[in-house]
Amino acid sequence: MFRTVRPEPDPRRQVLVHYHVFKNAGSTLDSILEANFGDRFARLDGDRHDSNVCNDALIAFLERHPALAAVTSHHLRPPKPADPRFAFHDIVFIRHPLARLASAYAFYRRAAPNTDPLAAAAKLRGLQAFFDWLIDDHPRYVSNVQVNLIANAGAWLPRADDLARAVRIVQEATIAGTVERFDESAVAAEHVLSPHFRGIEFSYVAQNVSCRPRSLDAQLHLMRTACGTGLYNHLVELNRLDLALFDTATERVSHQLATIADHGRRLKELRLRCGARQRAAAALILTSNHPVQFVRYANLGIP
Repeated sequence: MFRTVRPEPDPRRQVLVHYHVFKNAGSTLDSILEANFGDRFARLDGDRHDSNVCNDALIAFLERHPALAAVTSHHLRPPKPADPRFAFHDIVFIRHPLARLASAYAFYRRAAPNTDPLAAAAKLRGLQAFFDWLIDDHPRYVSNVQVNLIANAGAWLPRADDLARAVRIVQEATIAGTVERFDESAVAAEHVLSPHFRGIEFSYVAQNVSCRPRSLDAQLHLMRTACGTGLYNHLVELNRLDLALFDTATERVSHQLATIADHGRRLKELRLRCGARQRAAAALILTSNHPVQFVRYANLGIP
């Protein structure tokens, strides 16, 4: 008689690390992690909008907080740390770069005044003028931003060899998703992470949404109309590396789904759970007279 031998449990501390890229559904992902981990989830950010947090700082943070199992950060950059005491599971989401730029502009226009100079500039400029200003004065915020953040920690305008490094990081990430295929990415995440985090689930109510749900084609059509053909085509050229990285992430989502035999059923179940969460959030709006709660829970849509 053959006896199944179960693998030995990993003695290392299991830690989820979410690299929160601005306008890449990061707030929705953070809400998912908070719902799953509660006080075992934490945010680790610097003091400025353009801070960088190094891997040594992450390790030190985890040492000071031994109960933590999930960390999110706007300012921590890949690659994930290597330390024999920890098993890190990284989450990286990529977005079509022009859809991301349009969403960023919409966010800045409605954002409260803060210390980010881009928000102040967007409030003073129309869309075309804003992107022209970025191209002339702040190109690293408008050209291949995601490759720059993932490969270079935002330090310089990327080159072809930077794309190769970013592609490798996305291909090797525990979870590499896209905003455009968020639900499929969430199904893959549940499947891949469940052996390490029992009961983890990725149903959500979308957070920090800049506009009503639209297909990618519709978003790009609106962007082209608002920019004009000349500026739009220039933005495409400035983001060739990001477009290639987006294709890599899209392929990675398809590959991860293909390894899940019943992914169609799981996708349907995820969407049913999301619908239940959205109905619960809508009911909370109706029963709440608190304006802060209204703003928090009325923000339904896509990530």
